[in-house]
Amino acid sequence: MPDTNAHGDAVAQAQPGPGAASGAPPVSAEARTDERRFRVYTFAVLSLGLVAAFAVGSWLPFHWDDRLLWIGPVLAVAFLLAEQLGINVDVRGAVL
Repeated sequence: MPDTNAHGDAVAQAQPGPGAASGAPPVSAEARTDERRFRVYTFAVLSLGLVAAFAVGSWLPFHWDDRLLWIGPVLAVAFLLAEQLGINVDVRGAVL
């Protein structure tokens, strides 16, 4: 039987818009508020850390020494290790 809805052989189906995940539930207002508060907290901690680093750097003189070269790689490895250990712990305390 021929198609009589004036669409010919094409079948009209709803396509998700750009950035829309198929099957993903919409984000609640509470989740957006939590994310906004987390961003404000992150910005405040980052700003305070930068101001404190600048204040300490201007207060205490820095003396270059070749023995300081090992500190950077050690701190980077320690940070990556801490991130790996804490990667599965959610901010709210649930283990993923």
